[in-house]
Amino acid sequence: MAQFEWDEEAQQKFEHLWAIYDSDGNGYLTLEEIKAQKLKEGAQLLGTNPTDEDIKDYMDRVDENGDGTISKEEMKNYLINFVRSLGDPRERLEHAIDVMMKTMDINENGLIDKEEFRKFMKVKGKTPLSDADIDEMFKAVDSDGDAATLTKDELMTWILLGISAPK
Repeated sequence: MAQFEWDEEAQQKFEHLWAIYDSDGNGYLTLEEIKAQKLKEGAQLLGTNPTDEDIKDYMDRVDENGDGTISKEEMKNYLINFVRSLGDPRERLEHAIDVMMKTMDINENGLIDKEEFRKFMKVKGKTPLSDADIDEMFKAVDSDGDAATLTKDELMTWILLGISAPK
């Protein structure tokens, strides 16, 4: 798996954001500085509503030495570990595709035929698809010329392109 590397571009972005949050320029973030920079409002825009206690808990996770502030190095370490914990998105998607293939491929031939796809969509899909819808979806991602089955790569293309049934 490819590991995230902290490069010059990441450092420049980090320095820019750090300068915004570290309003007094002392090299440390306090609870007051984080709250003043609208972190709470930004989190609310993302659908969460953190309390001051939630923000303090976050700070405690980042504050490695327990002094009640976040140093530049502590924040950098936290961000590097966080991004690395997310893993490679392509590998996560490939794993999800593998799981989908195993779930849909009833006859275990490594291909998803239209009947297998239809059964899967009946259980997992929100809207039943007509035969014409399924035919069109299969044709849209067909790379081997058969348009009767989906390979793992074709299923990946379908997901990556966000191809859906016609309205």
